[in-house]
Amino acid sequence: EPGGVTAVAEGGAVVVVVSAGGVPVPVPDVVGLAQAVAEADIVAAGLIVGTVSTATSATVPAGDVISQDPAGGTSAPEGSAVDIVVSVGPTSQYVQDFEGYTDGEQPAGWLDTGAGNSLLEDDSLFAVVDMGGNKAFGTTSTLANIHSHYIGESFDTLSIFQYSGRMMMTSSASGIGITFMSDYNNSDTYYRLRRYGVSSFHLSPHGTTLSGTTDSGVTPAVDTWYRFLVEVEDTGSQTDIRVKVWDEAAAEPPAWQINAFDNSPTRLTAGRIGLWSMNPGSKYWDDLAAGAYVPPQHVLTSGINPAGTGSVNLNPPGGTYSEGTSVSMTAVASPGWRFEGWSGDFT
Repeated sequence: EPGGVTAVAEGGAVVVVVSAGGVPVPVPDVVGLAQAVAEADIVAAGLIVGTVSTATSATVPAGDVISQDPAGGTSAPEGSAVDIVVSVGPTSQYVQDFEGYTDGEQPAGWLDTGAGNSLLEDDSLFAVVDMGGNKAFGTTSTLANIHSHYIGESFDTLSIFQYSGRMMMTSSASGIGITFMSDYNNSDTYYRLRRYGVSSFHLSPHGTTLSGTTDSGVTPAVDTWYRFLVEVEDTGSQTDIRVKVWDEAAAEPPAWQINAFDNSPTRLTAGRIGLWSMNPGSKYWDDLAAGAYVPPQHVLTSGINPAGTGSVNLNPPGGTYSEGTSVSMTAVASPGWRFEGWSGDFT
């Protein structure tokens, strides 16, 4: 005061009133709740969902909230953000590009086993290879059905599990592949993505069975790196396996080429990752990563415009929701009006 664009005498006083922000509202305590429920509670309190990050936890189940900021029980301006950290479960992430190793070295946590799917250790089979400045994990062995197992950690499917990386072979007769959910060192049981002979990359399990689409249709060329992405999910009644394989010089396929499931009594829901090899040629693996995966939660906002006089009640209230949240909509007509029906896109 006085208002903007008003002339005042030089040296005169101007009073400025600084906003204290929105009306303070209580911050709900959402720690321990499922992510979708927590986000709905935040919105219902007149706040918005802020940054959603993830972290591992040995005590908080995957998908539940570990912590929040600001804390529950405090106050925050209406419309301000509440950040949450969501658990991905006890499974940590394994990432390895082998660049920290020398040529011929055995990387930490890996153990090789002999031909014929043996469970006996033979650490002479796989080693780090310097490929002209790029390090990779590889083998030149022609023995059939040899493995290298990552024994530093066992992974599970409490959350969705992912295993990714790239692999390359130097002979058209090479057998090359990866294993996951392996029961090593208890038994020769695992899921496996492989190719051998002239076949394309396909799933070939040991000790259990798979149904669905198990072949990628991708037949690898020699001296070419192929990226792979494996996703495993325990639905409670079956183990779902989804796979993509592609030439790394090309774009990642938009859809899963392999979409298989195991609903047998012998289905696997936990185990180790590994590598598999047979037949002539050198085989290499690089940029390996494995661990729990939580699908991104997209925040959706409802846009409802009554044509007439009335309102729409939402349950849970708020109007902003994480993807997958079920929302009940009830039309309430004003006196003298009646509800005729819904129209528009409800997806």
